[in-house]
Amino acid sequence: MVYDYLIGAFERKYAEMAVEQLSIEEGEIVLEVGFGTGHCLKRMAESVGEMGKVYGVDISSGMLEATRRRLDKAGLMDRVEHGAGMLQLYHMVITLSTLSL
Repeated sequence: MVYDYLIGAFERKYAEMAVEQLSIEEGEIVLEVGFGTGHCLKRMAESVGEMGKVYGVDISSGMLEATRRRLDKAGLMDRVEHGAGMLQLYHMVITLSTLSL
């Protein structure tokens, strides 16, 4: 994807540092808002393991499709729920709030 080559190369270093700072552990539940082409979402899915879950939302359906391909190729679709748009974000926040009760 052109986005990965133009923006991704610059941002990737900082995105990787940010994910490292989160210290995501196996079994955790994580939400990423604005996942772009899914590099960090993929890394988070790897970190939470089979017992965890990653939720992601982005405003772009194009980014959603690029992320879906990336996660499918990595065999991580079962660890991630993701969608596009504000309604999807609202749904995910409500879901996460319910899970933490």
